Amino acid sequence: MEQQLVQGVRRDVIFGSRAKENFVLAWLMCLGGGCFLTIGIATYLGQPVLFMLSKAPLTFLPQGLVMGFYGIFALFLGLYLWVVVWWNIGGGMNEFDCQRGRISIFRWGFPGINRRIHFACQLQEIEAVQIESRGGLWPFSLAYLKRRGRVSVPLGELARGGSSQEAEDEAAELAQFLGVPVETGFKR
Repeated sequence: MEQQLVQGVRRDVIFGSRAKENFVLAWLMCLGGGCFLTIGIATYLGQPVLFMLSKAPLTFLPQGLVMGFYGIFALFLGLYLWVVVWWNIGGGMNEFDCQRGRISIFRWGFPGINRRIHFACQLQEIEAVQIESRGGLWPFSLAYLKRRGRVSVPLGELARGGSSQEAEDEAAELAQFLGVPVETGFKR
């Protein structure tokens, strides 16, 4: 998240699908898919693809056919990732205007009627900034705005690729700006 502060207005730019990881993954999927498809086509034509593979010949059935299917699948997946990055799915901005007492959240979705996703509420509806930490292979923390008597509003990831302490610091900074407390470890 990139932050901009201007006289009582805070804007957090959300990168969405334009994160660095998606660019790397899309390139790897296209590169790997192209290599697998090339090997599958070469085995169909009976041609050696690489000097290393010429010593261990691959037959079209089943190795070449399977590698061709994997290649086609990876190319389609890579193409899908590039389209999602191009459309910037999930990207947008969170705007907190303390002068007017409004919070505005904007995100880009898939093309169609609901491409532009916009949510707005009053600052006095907000009770707290909530943090939910999720573990796993790539742990991350999510931030929510807890509203009085309503469903919490998701804001996005905090401190992408950083530690949980950085995420808590970022949430505390937002909570201080809004004048509300921070709640950690909540369950929706």
